Amino acid sequence: MKTGKLLEIIILAIIAIGIISLLIWGFSTNWGKKVNAYEVKESCEEACFNKNYEDFCVKERAVWFNDGSGVSDITCSGLVMGGRLNLDWSCRTELCE
Repeated sequence: MKTGKLLEIIILAIIAIGIISLLIWGFSTNWGKKVNAYEVKESCEEACFNKNYEDFCVKERAVWFNDGSGVSDITCSGLVMGGRLNLDWSCRTELCE
């Protein structure tokens, strides 16, 4: 086997290992998206408790769930309607309508 061919095989193997490593990292970390559903729920509940119209009805958030799904540009009011965070409906009717 020629030295040039061996070097080519080694380089291709290194590239393949890099690509496989990147795929494993991406799927295991949801491509870098942090699961933040709990923090967003807490923030929305605080806005509701404090009757903060701006934070509950206007401020847009991005929410990422454990199953890898997510929603961006949504308000706490919108999350109430989606039902995934089990937020209190009364805040939506009291603050946003």
